[in-house]
Amino acid sequence: MQTDQDAKIYTHCPICGRLLTADGITGNELKGSYWICECCGCEYGFDDNPCYRQKWIDEGCSWFSPSVRPANWSFDDQIKHADLTWDNPSSR
Repeated sequence: MQTDQDAKIYTHCPICGRLLTADGITGNELKGSYWICECCGCEYGFDDNPCYRQKWIDEGCSWFSPSVRPANWSFDDQIKHADLTWDNPSSR
């Protein structure tokens, strides 16, 4: 059964809000991509669930690839782009 979330177009990581692509990708494509976010380190199709976001926050929001972290990075600005309703039941 396809959900609204599966059909939604994402331009930002639904976990941390980092820009993914200006073109966007559907939730269904993202969930099975095994793509890894350079910021939060979420691997889609493996650990993309609300518990992962909370773990990342609890551990201090460390960047998975610190070399690409912008000098003026702001958690508060970035998290505004996250999908706080993101849920991938297949990853539990």
